[in-house]
Amino acid sequence: MNSFGNGLPLQRETDAESYITFSGDTFSGTTVSGAAVSGVRIVKNFLRIAAILFATFGLASCDSSSDSSAASVPAAATNPDSGSPPQSPPPPASPEPEAPQPDDNPPAPVVRAGEVYDVYITVPGTGDTVAMTVFEPATVDSSATYPLIIYHHGYAGSRVRSLDESCTDDCGQGNEPNFVQYVNNGYGVLSFDQRGHNESTGNIRGMDPDYAGKGLVAMLDWAEANLDWLAYGPSVDGRDSHNPIMGSIGGSYGGISQLILNAIDPKRRMDAIVPEYTWYDFPTALFPNDVLRATMYEGVFAGGIAAGNSANYGPTITEYSLELLSGSRPTPYTRDYWAYHSHSYFCEGKYVATNGGPGTFPELPSLPPPPVHAMVWQGMRDTVFVFNDGFYNAKCLQEQGGDVRFLTYHIGHEVVDVGNDLFQPSNDLPQNRCGSLDKNTESFAFFQEHLKGIEGAADVIPRKPCMSLSVTDAVLVDDVSRGKTGRKFVLPATRAVPGVAQPVVIDLGYTAGSEGEVIAGIPHLQISIDSLSTATPGDEILIFGLGHMRSTTPQIWDLVDNQLWPTRGPGDYDFEMSGIAERLQPGDKLALLIYGAHEQFNITGAVSASQVNVTPVEISGSLWLPLLGPLPNIIQTSQD
Repeated sequence: MNSFGNGLPLQRETDAESYITFSGDTFSGTTVSGAAVSGVRIVKNFLRIAAILFATFGLASCDSSSDSSAASVPAAATNPDSGSPPQSPPPPASPEPEAPQPDDNPPAPVVRAGEVYDVYITVPGTGDTVAMTVFEPATVDSSATYPLIIYHHGYAGSRVRSLDESCTDDCGQGNEPNFVQYVNNGYGVLSFDQRGHNESTGNIRGMDPDYAGKGLVAMLDWAEANLDWLAYGPSVDGRDSHNPIMGSIGGSYGGISQLILNAIDPKRRMDAIVPEYTWYDFPTALFPNDVLRATMYEGVFAGGIAAGNSANYGPTITEYSLELLSGSRPTPYTRDYWAYHSHSYFCEGKYVATNGGPGTFPELPSLPPPPVHAMVWQGMRDTVFVFNDGFYNAKCLQEQGGDVRFLTYHIGHEVVDVGNDLFQPSNDLPQNRCGSLDKNTESFAFFQEHLKGIEGAADVIPRKPCMSLSVTDAVLVDDVSRGKTGRKFVLPATRAVPGVAQPVVIDLGYTAGSEGEVIAGIPHLQISIDSLSTATPGDEILIFGLGHMRSTTPQIWDLVDNQLWPTRGPGDYDFEMSGIAERLQPGDKLALLIYGAHEQFNITGAVSASQVNVTPVEISGSLWLPLLGPLPNIIQTSQD
C-alpha cells in the first residue's frame, strides 16, 4: 500500500455467498470496475434460479434412459435420518436486485488556486484561543492530497500571515521556512501564534505541556478534521496506518514546542520535525550549577512582555523570574516548573512534583517520546541553549527510532555578537549552514523524503554529526566526543578571586602541530574549589571557559566559541562544559580561563545576593578536551 495515499487503508473482506475474495476495487488480483463485480453477482443469481428450475421440472436429469413421463413428475423429497414426512421443495427464490451501476461520466477533478486564510480555535480544557493562518498548496487538486508543515515561531515572535511576510530566496539567519517554496511544491503550511503571543490568548507560562501543549494538540485536531486535502499514511511507529502526514520547523521557543508536541500528542501524528537552537533541559540551560545566565534572561523576560497580549505573563513565571534575577538560588518549585517544561522530562523519565508551586502537579507522565524523523540544528556560538542541548535532543530522538540527523551552525542566542568577534567572520556571510550544507535546502530535502516519500531525497544530508568550526569550515565526526574520553590535562592548584573580571589563565601546555588540529565536542571538567580564608565561606561564583591563543596574535586569549560554564560556592564539581568546535592552526595554544565576573552573567556573575561574603579560592583538578586531529573541511572535500 502506498504510504502517502489518501483515505482509509484498504481492508480485505470475504463475500460469504460466493467465497470470492476482493479488496476495495481489486478482484482476484486484477483491477476491475464496480460493474464487473455486479456482473459476477448476476451470473451467480442466474445459476441459483436455474438449479431450482431443474429440480422442480425434472430437468436436472439428462440421462437418456429416463422415463419421459417420470420427468414431468417431481420426486418427493425425504429426510432418511429423521423419518419425517416428505417435504415440498422450496419455492423459487426472488432474484436479487441488481447493484447500482457507477456513473459512466464521473465528475472531473476540481483544480483550484490555493487560499490563505485565518482560523481561530478554542482549546478544550483551557478555553484559550489559538490564532492560526493556513497556507494551502499553490494549486489544490481535489483528486490529490498534500502533506502539512507547521511553522512554530520563537519566543516574543508571531505567526506569518501572508506569503509577502515569508522569507523567499534567502532565508538568512532566521528559522522561518520559505513558505513560497513549500506551497509551490505541493505542501500546505500552517502558522500559528504561540500561547500568550499576538492574537493567541492565555498567560505565557513557558512551554508548559498542560497549557501551551493542549493548544498544540488542539491545532493538530483541527487540521485533521478540517483540511480535506490533507494526506494520510502510516505513523512513524507503524501503529496507525491512517495517520495525517505532518512536519514542522522552528527555532528556540519554536524548537521546544515541536519536541513537546511530539512527546505529548496521544495520536503520534508528527512525521518529521526540524527543531533548531532550543533547549533540552531548561534548568541546566538557564541556571547551570544554580547560576542564572542573567544577561540573556533579562532580554528574554522583557521581550515576552513586549510580545504578549493583554494576558502577558502569569503570576508563576513572574515570581520565578524575579527570584532568579535577584541572584538567589532557584527553589525546588522553580526547578520543578522548568524541568516539566523540558524535553528531558520525557526523555529521562524525570520525577517532577509540582508545576507552579504548592498544590500543583504535572498532568502528564514522564514517558519517552514516540519515534519521529528529526533533523536537529544547534548553534555552536549560542550562549544560552548551547551545543549540549542539541546533542541531547538528537540523542534522545535517535534512541526512540526514526531517521535523526544532527548538524550545527552559527545561529543562536549570542550575548556577544558573532559579527563583532575579532576572530570570526562578519555577519554578512551566511551563517545558517554547516559547511556547504544550507539549513533551508537540507530541511526541504528532509521533508521531501519523509513527507512526500521521495526515496533518497535526504541523502544529501550526512548521517554523521556535522560540526561547524566557522561559517566557512566544518567537519563530520563519527560520534561526538564527551565525558572523560578526550585528552586529559592536569590542572595545577591555582588561586582565583570572585568578582574580578580579568581571567586567571591556566596554560595547558598544548601547542597545535604542523598540520593543525580540530577541537570539537564537549569538554569535561572535574575540580575542587577550596576557600583560602578562615572567614565563613560565601557563595562565590566562578566562570570557566576554554582559551585559544593564535600563533598570529600572541598574548591574546580568545574565548573559544564564547562558551562559559559557572560554579557556585566551594566544593567538588564534576560536569560537562559547553560544547565547542574550532580549527586550531599550527602553533596555536590552549588554556583554561577562570573568570570572577563576565558580561554573560550580569547581576549573578560574581556574588550571591543572599551570601555576599567573598573569599579567595584555590582550584585544582583535571580537564578533558575533544582534540580530534587535523580533520578535513567538508567544503574543500566536496569541491575536490
